[in-house]
Amino acid sequence: MLVVFLFGKCSLRLIGLVLQLEQIIKEIKMKLNSLDFKIVVSVMFCIVSAWLIPFLGILPASFSALLCVQEEGLTSKKSGYYRILATLIGGLAAVLLIYCYHFIPSKITLFCLLMLAILGTLYVSKSVALPPFLARIAVLTLLIVAIMGKGDLLYAGNRLLSTIYGAFVAWGVSIVPIKQDKK
Repeated sequence: MLVVFLFGKCSLRLIGLVLQLEQIIKEIKMKLNSLDFKIVVSVMFCIVSAWLIPFLGILPASFSALLCVQEEGLTSKKSGYYRILATLIGGLAAVLLIYCYHFIPSKITLFCLLMLAILGTLYVSKSVALPPFLARIAVLTLLIVAIMGKGDLLYAGNRLLSTIYGAFVAWGVSIVPIKQDKK
């Protein structure tokens, strides 16, 4: 009799917890949208990929995926192309900066090269008609690749590849439609 009583009491508590969990899930669904889920999928895909592929960097790929993922729509392919182009512009500018830095390695050289690289990145971004936000992503890519690379050209190349990989992952996730429940 005691066992039946305890089992019944535990069952009621378990049902209560399940109902609370169901309510929490409903609240999460109301506050999160398909873009939020795409962000999680693209960043986690980059993290798992970096664990499996030795040359991929977790942070550059994940940052790139985070910044590049977007809602699906008619402009996804074009926007994805622009985001990948911005990543490429910033990354190549960083590789060029590091290559030039090796000739006269000093802080003043780095300062001057960073200033020229940022100006050059913004100029090239405007020349290829990138939207202003994406020009900033190009500069962010430049800074991540150049500064995290700490002057190592091979490391910068690795960071560039990781960043471009993250942009491609985000583009791939962005073009997949997600059906949302009507509210």
